[in-house]
Amino acid sequence: MSGESQEKHGIVKSREAKIAACVSQAVYATEGVSGLAGTRVDLFTKSFLPKDSLPRGIRISKGERGIELDVSITVDYGSNIPVLCWDLQKNIKQAVESCTGEETSAIHIHVRGVRFPQETEEEKYK
Repeated sequence: MSGESQEKHGIVKSREAKIAACVSQAVYATEGVSGLAGTRVDLFTKSFLPKDSLPRGIRISKGERGIELDVSITVDYGSNIPVLCWDLQKNIKQAVESCTGEETSAIHIHVRGVRFPQETEEEKYK
C-alpha cells in the first residue's frame, strides 16, 4: 500500500470511529434503550476484524445524500418501541450532524431484543 492510500484509509477509519462514537453516545443517552446489540454478522466477523473495529450493532455507509446508519439495539421491558425508535433516530441524527457536519440520509433502527428487569431474591418470594 502506498503512503497516500494508507493515509486515506486511516482518515476513513478515523471518520467512522468518530461517527460510531457519536451514535453510541446517543444510543446510551436515550431513555428506554438498554444497549447496542450485535448481529450474526458481528459474531461471524469478530475473529476476522481488528480489535479497533466499530462497536457491535453499528453499521455506517455513505449514501448519495449523506451518511446511512443501521443501529441494532436492545430495549428495556415496558418501553413504547415506536416512540423510543423515533426519539433515538432524532438523537442520533442530531449527534452525528453536530459531530461531523455531514447530513444523515437514513437511520435504520433494528430492535434485536428486550431486557427484562432483574428480580432480587426478596421479590421472588413475595
